[in-house]
Parts: sequence; structure tokens; C-alpha cells
Amino acid sequence: MKALSFFKMNVLAKSLSLFSFIFISFVLPSCGQNKSQGTPAKTNAKEQVTAGPSVKTVTMPVEGMSCSSCVSNVKKTVKALAGVQNVAVSLERRQATITYAQEQISPEQISKAINDKGYKTGKAIAEKEY
Repeated sequence: MKALSFFKMNVLAKSLSLFSFIFISFVLPSCGQNKSQGTPAKTNAKEQVTAGPSVKTVTMPVEGMSCSSCVSNVKKTVKALAGVQNVAVSLERRQATITYAQEQISPEQISKAINDKGYKTGKAIAEKEY
């Protein structure tokens, strides 16, 4: 096998660098995060919801997630909503399970916040009522 000359190795390194730049610039941002839509949801992260007769848990399908960054984006968006106590998002199942205070927020408002981020939610299914 013939060894590569210094010039050929330099060309190879430049080609790999260019490919990496293109990948990072165009492919990674297209993982379902549409940051330009709408305004950010109202946040009240310090507000805690106590378990009582008004705390419910729902599961809703979320389409458009393709990576762990998408999962993190959905979780962060929902958790920032006033009245949300707990959020679990599954990329594998393409769904989010949310525990919330029904006096402060509704599943429709949660769904709208997720949709505003560029994802698409389905009908929420009630799981538990505390």
C-alpha cells in the first residue's frame, strides 16, 4: 500500500473540515425545533403544584421529535408553564406525560405551547386524577 503524500493528506483534512461545517450548519438545526414561531410561553418555574383534588396527569402524542435535543426542547417548554408539576417526554414512544393543576392550565394550553415550538400534538389521554 502506498503512503499518502503530505499534499493529499492536507486536501483530505480540508474536505473533512468542510463536510463537518456543512453538517453542523444545515443538518443539526433541522431536527424539528422551530424557534421562530410564536412567542415564548409565560413562565413561572418557581411555582409549585401541590397534590390535591385538582392535580391531573395526561399523556399526549408528540410528532416531529427526532433527537434528544427535541425531547429536551419539549420538556423545557412544558415545564416552564405555570401549573405544570412534572413532565416526562419519550422519544421512543413519541409522547409526553404531564402532571398539572387543572385550575391553572389545561391540556389544550399545554398542547398549544408544544405546537408553537414546531411540533404536533395529538389528543391528550387522561391517566390519573389525584
